[in-house]
Amino acid sequence: MSIPSTDSKRIKRLEGTDRFTVEALSAFKYPDNVLCNHCARDKCKFRSYAQRHSDTLELRVMSCADFMPALGFSVLGGLDLRIWNTIRVGGAWADRLQPGMKVAIIDTKNNVHLSTCKVETTVTGTLEEMVHLHAHNNHAIKHEMHTGKTDLSQAPERMMRILKNANGTNIASPERAASVIYLRAL
Repeated sequence: MSIPSTDSKRIKRLEGTDRFTVEALSAFKYPDNVLCNHCARDKCKFRSYAQRHSDTLELRVMSCADFMPALGFSVLGGLDLRIWNTIRVGGAWADRLQPGMKVAIIDTKNNVHLSTCKVETTVTGTLEEMVHLHAHNNHAIKHEMHTGKTDLSQAPERMMRILKNANGTNIASPERAASVIYLRAL
């Protein structure tokens, strides 16, 4: 299985549906930015057909009901837990995902598909608010609490430090929008 791209800036869920799409202009301007390159499904009739006929066919899937998003992680601690959350800067992930959807968990440092999870719920708000309410359930914080590196009282502060290291201090500012995604291991 090829590892899907986790750069999902141009991937959108069509409102009111479970279908995903890629912005049309970006797909034609950047031929590698097609929906299939962001999909984590290992068995796909469209992709296999396109690969079999790649010498005569150029297939650009613009919308797909079978699309499986990929969430990239560089901090891997706690990803093996049964239920946990990930906190993302911005509201896009909460817009993309709905309870019941499956997502692939990708190790972005080693480019490895680690597991598949089911979305339990998503929550949005300011980064500061989301960190204070949900940091204690974050996979990395749960891992650090289990190993004794962090305790519950330090969870929000430690979570903000992790987000600032991953995104930069300007992007991970307290007043920015944030998405919290609760996931269940499958």
